[in-house]
Amino acid sequence: EHAGVNRATFYAHFEDKYALLENWMRAKFQRALEGQLPSSSPLQMNTLRTLILVVFDFLANFRRYMKPADKQFEPLFEVALQQELSEILLNWLKQIPSQIPIPPETMEITALVISWAIFGPAVQWSRGGQTCSAEEMACHVLTIVVAGLSPVIALT
Repeated sequence: EHAGVNRATFYAHFEDKYALLENWMRAKFQRALEGQLPSSSPLQMNTLRTLILVVFDFLANFRRYMKPADKQFEPLFEVALQQELSEILLNWLKQIPSQIPIPPETMEITALVISWAIFGPAVQWSRGGQTCSAEEMACHVLTIVVAGLSPVIALT
């Protein structure tokens, strides 16, 4: 009522309020990413590092502004962010020219594994125990991610 949107219009766009929140979180992350990384960026060492750093910064800012009442939505937000990250990585992988064709399922699994390799440490770091900076964490995570990607592609 307050937004001036009737139920039928809302449900034509979203399954429920959780779908709205997921959409909002993804859009917020996309905007944060666009500010640092153009959408046409290819998968390279520097773009991967920027992506990792954006994830760390985004989660830190998210936690900074989260209210106690928002805690119930934390898992929903985290899943949305991880899925968005996985989709970004998959799109990057699909754009890489390769002499040896990479099966689509290999690309999907690689994107999923790498997204969790980035997202997991970022979540833990953002929840506290930040013994080092986001930049230092991004460097550590980048080392692991590059090693994980090396069987599939060569990064420069």
